[in-house]
This record gives sequence, structure tokens and C-alpha cells, in this order.
Amino acid sequence: MQKNVLKKLSLGIVAAMVLVPAAAFASGGSGGGGTATVGVSATGGAVGGTGGGGTKIACITTLSVAATAAEALSGNSFSATFTLSSCQSRTKVGLTAIDIATGLVVYTSPDLIGTTAVWGLPYKLTSYQINARAYSGLTGATLATASTIVNTTDVLPCTPAITETVTTGYFGIYPAIWNATNAQNCFIPNTSTHLRITNLATGLVVYETSSPAMSWMLDFEGPIVAYSNRYEVDAELLDASGSILARSTQIVTSAPLR
Repeated sequence: MQKNVLKKLSLGIVAAMVLVPAAAFASGGSGGGGTATVGVSATGGAVGGTGGGGTKIACITTLSVAATAAEALSGNSFSATFTLSSCQSRTKVGLTAIDIATGLVVYTSPDLIGTTAVWGLPYKLTSYQINARAYSGLTGATLATASTIVNTTDVLPCTPAITETVTTGYFGIYPAIWNATNAQNCFIPNTSTHLRITNLATGLVVYETSSPAMSWMLDFEGPIVAYSNRYEVDAELLDASGSILARSTQIVTSAPLR
């Protein structure tokens, strides 16, 4: 009788050992990849369930550009700014500006320093296409492009003008007359400035000169200058034909004998 009880007990233990792994594998199967072991197999299967590969998102380089045109007395001023999101560390950006009416490239920079380019052009009522290109600094391959169009407007009003600042003093022991001339020619081609000094006591022109420069300094000094004498100093802005575009006149008295 005792032997039968032990035999039944042994069979029960064996049956239990067989059934437990079966249950463990059933639980771990949903995880796919856990190792089923008595007492820890169910946990291993659950942990395995969190595994599995994901989808890698491809990196795309993007580029955008914006531009503005402004007016000043010197012509049209342009500014272009780009925004870059690159997948490579050595990405460079080049910029070109094309006159749409003529197809000519009026500005180019193959490798911008910073994110903004500034340049100037003479006055012209037209449209420009601004093209930006991002490329690999290693291979030169194009990574992204962008473009925009900017329009100029009418030329700012400009009136030709000339001014002079006349002062008197001494050059050693002699009287001196100094004249600083500044002219604005509004970008009219082939203009010049003309300076004339007249001795009002005699009515004679004692000095006369012309220059293509718009700003310059004249020294009229030495024994040719009379003491305590009135002089008329005329400054003129002339066009290519010699016609007067602007004029300034000042009358001064030279320094006295000392």
C-alpha cells in the first residue's frame, strides 16, 4: 500500500513538471523571443514581446530663400537670406541673382559666409530671380535648391546739387583761400565740377580749374593772393556738354597784412 502511494505521488510530480513548461511556452509565445524556463518563462516571454524592428525615417535637406530690394541715392540695394536644414555637417550654400529681362547673372557668391548676402546695383526698373543652392562640401553634389523673385521700383527723386565751404587764413606770411567742394550728380554720366575765383577789385579771373571728382579741396594761396581783397568763389556742376546743372557762389575777403 505504501509503495502504491509513493508511486502515485511520483507520477503527480512528473505530471506537474511536464505541464508547467507547456503553460510557460504558451504565455511566452506572444512575446516571441523569450526563453521558457520553469518559474521565469512567463516573464521572459512578456519581455520578448516588446522587441521587434522599427522603420527608419529618411533625412531630407531643405532650403528656402527670401529677398528684398531697397532704394538709396547710390542705386538699388539687395538682401537675400536663406534658411537651411541639412542632413550633412559640411553643407555649403551658393547664391546667384539673374536679371530676368536680360538673363544676365548680376550677382553670384558660390559659398556664402553666414546666412545673408547683401549687394548693390545701379538703378533699374526690373525683376531679379534669386537662386540658392545647397551642396555637399565634400562631393559638390546638389542637396537642395530654392528661388524667389524680387522687384525694383522707380528711381528715387534726385536733384543735382553742389556746395562749397570757403575759409581764409595764411600760408606762411601770405593770404590763403581754401575751398572744399561737394557735388551730387545723381549718377548722371560724364559730369564734372568747375571752380573759378574772381578778383572783385579788378574783375579778373585769377584762378580756374575743373575736375571729374565730386568732392575735393582747393588751396588758393601765396603771393598771387592780395591782402584784404574781396574774391568771388564760384563752384559749378557741369554735364557732358558743359551745361550748368548746379551752382554755388560765395564772396570772401582775404586776410590782412600782418
